[in-house]
Amino acid sequence: MIDNCMKAIEGEQFFIAVNVASGRKSFEKTCGKNAYVRELLRLVIDIKSNYHWEVLNRVAQLSQAPIDERYRNPNDVAIAVYIWVLGLVKLEVAELASVFALSAKNCWWARNFALHILQDKKNHFKVLGSTEKMKLGEGDKGKQDARCKQSRVFLQAQYSSINTWEVTSLRSKTFVSKPPRYSRKAEQVGMAWQVKQ
Repeated sequence: MIDNCMKAIEGEQFFIAVNVASGRKSFEKTCGKNAYVRELLRLVIDIKSNYHWEVLNRVAQLSQAPIDERYRNPNDVAIAVYIWVLGLVKLEVAELASVFALSAKNCWWARNFALHILQDKKNHFKVLGSTEKMKLGEGDKGKQDARCKQSRVFLQAQYSSINTWEVTSLRSKTFVSKPPRYSRKAEQVGMAWQVKQ
């Protein structure tokens, strides 16, 4: 099952379809609409499956594969997608994959995503349209408020009276940045970080 997803993601048709994106956000949007990427995300997000290690192994293989250095790396898009998917689910594994990706030659997308993961150390979660509340202790209020103000994503964080945060998207189908400490919670939720629209 995961082999079929990887084969499609590493294929020429997917490379052409995704490679026309003009920036990281449009790349993520295009990938998020692809059925194979969504299926890969569904498989990787299952904690018991350990598919994230298979994806990491595949990133290592593709990064070290020999290429003709006169041309762009044919595995560039696939490596970037794998890093993005791992970043949605397991930030620690995505950081390892990013290190491998930086060793790959003639990559633009993979390098872009790898540097984003390694520099920001934040996780990106796809907004699916439902609500998820995070319980925070009394001491975490100021920290969370500061994080929300510094976020690059268009969000409003509203503090409710019962010590929970509710993150509300200002537009539909955006990508939400959250600190890595919430990545385990995202795995427990199921498909991805779920935010009220």
